[in-house]
Amino acid sequence: MSVAYDNDLFISYAHIDNKSIGERDGWVEMFHEALEVRLGELLGGAPRIWRDPKLNGNDVFAEELKARFTTVYLLVSVLSPGYIRSEWCLRELDEFVSAAEKTGGLNRDNKSRAFKVLKTPVPITEHPDSIKETLGYKFFELDRETGRAKEFRRIFGEEAELRFLQKLDDLAQDIALLLRASEEAAPEAETQTTKSVLEDDKPVVYLAPPSFDLSEEYDALRRDLIEHGHTVLPDGDLPLNAPDFETAVTFALSRAKVSLHLVGSYSGFRPDGGRASSVPWQHDLAQKRGEAGDFVRLVWIAPPSSHPEDEEQSAFIETLRTSADANRGADVVEGNLESVKTILHQRLDEIEQGVPGQGLDSRQALGPARVYLLHEAVDADAVVPVDDFLFDAGFEVVKPLTQGSTRDVLEDHRRNLETCDAVLVFYGKSPQSWIRQKWSEIQKAPGYGRQPIAVQCCYVTEPEAPEKTRYRSHQAMVVKRFQSFAPETLSEFVAAVRDHAEGKSS
Repeated sequence: MSVAYDNDLFISYAHIDNKSIGERDGWVEMFHEALEVRLGELLGGAPRIWRDPKLNGNDVFAEELKARFTTVYLLVSVLSPGYIRSEWCLRELDEFVSAAEKTGGLNRDNKSRAFKVLKTPVPITEHPDSIKETLGYKFFELDRETGRAKEFRRIFGEEAELRFLQKLDDLAQDIALLLRASEEAAPEAETQTTKSVLEDDKPVVYLAPPSFDLSEEYDALRRDLIEHGHTVLPDGDLPLNAPDFETAVTFALSRAKVSLHLVGSYSGFRPDGGRASSVPWQHDLAQKRGEAGDFVRLVWIAPPSSHPEDEEQSAFIETLRTSADANRGADVVEGNLESVKTILHQRLDEIEQGVPGQGLDSRQALGPARVYLLHEAVDADAVVPVDDFLFDAGFEVVKPLTQGSTRDVLEDHRRNLETCDAVLVFYGKSPQSWIRQKWSEIQKAPGYGRQPIAVQCCYVTEPEAPEKTRYRSHQAMVVKRFQSFAPETLSEFVAAVRDHAEGKSS
């Protein structure tokens, strides 16, 4: 059935949410104006946005208003306590849903025509049923110390205004996607899913909803992926009960080629009757999805999570850092947001280009044993005698890339960990934090689909320091030499690497 829509979208809101508090315009009016401008930029023309400025709880719901909903394509509900308590607002939503069912259905291209803007916190149990499971756009943040909500509005400062514009851009991008799909669909095929939306030209990404403390980072990653043309799932809020939660996550993961999990200080909400909270549970389901193959899993342990706020999250992070099973087939990243973006896009590029992963057979091919001589740039000169000695001993010595983009450096490091037979960490002028980080990455090497690195050694050298004098490890052999390099100090390491090489060839 062909439908002529007079309006692209209708903004439904409570009158109380458009009161001005020290600003020229009310919040809804500012929202309307900014959305109109951004959508116009994205669509290349002015959108047709309808908002009734005379909303009043005492008005009679007009038949004329009901009729107009049949010619509106999308609805934006500005949720707040006032909205939930407004008979008028809930009636608007019901009438739009009813009209949408008569004009092609509420869902188009697997996406709802009703958008949910959260101006002020409202418990999800109080959200209207028709939009309860749609993706919500939060225009507020919870203070991590007090738990109080702070709205994104100009009166609260430049940072709050910036967050408002960022979140509005997320909403505008998603609205524009549906409006463009509607325009591209041929009239005779309106009941079919638009090709540009259904057939994903780029790998679909499951971006696991994190705990509230990483909502800003989550929004930034989602925005980045959408701008690069990727479909991002889930496209709605996750269900609150355990059976529906597991079903929804499993289905979304089945459509995805990549999952990215943001791990912060909290474990998320616990679905009713669930065996775990939302953050670790989504990771477990993604790990199971990976067992079927054709799937990449990334985990970002965000810097604030070094001191988790609950026991479940603390245990989960410890597992991610120490368990080879938990890391198998995954990239586990501890660094800034840009680091995880770099690795994410590298994996997505590999999938698009059809780059096959390296299996164990290719790593175990016969030839000189590969020794990864891992050092920081500050020790580039000091490591030369060790490099020469290992090469003369018959080993293929590989050193880290010290120039190039962050993406190239990280990818080179990962490949070296994938393919080396042994690793020697040179502990010279590097800070202790660097050493700890490198050992953590080495321990996670089985997560790249390989066996643990057979021979591991730490070469501790000048400048001498108390923490170096006492340095020891159960993970690797430790060699200490605070004078000029002496070949005999590495005799045990060389013998171990040769034994390993002989074992491979037998």
